[in-house]
Amino acid sequence: MITVDLPKVAQSRPGYKVKFQKVSVEEAQELYVAQLKEYEALREKFEKEPEPCSERDAVIQAAVAKEAAKYWSPAGKYRVVIDGQEFEVELMEETEGLR
Repeated sequence: MITVDLPKVAQSRPGYKVKFQKVSVEEAQELYVAQLKEYEALREKFEKEPEPCSERDAVIQAAVAKEAAKYWSPAGKYRVVIDGQEFEVELMEETEGLR
């Protein structure tokens, strides 16, 4: 199994059938480098400062957040470390059935 496939396999459900395809070491390395570039581009996108929104959009976001508070409540905060970088993650749980 090559490194780029590990996240996919780790997230698969029990009993999920996996098919392997033989690749050369060079292909595996190329896929790995491509994956690293994708992750870096994604990291840069998330680290970019957001552009300020209009007053109208700010009012809409506040209204949506207030409405969401009726249906969701905090379920806990967790500290997650990925590649040495620390993140704080807050999980929410449904308080009233939306479905």
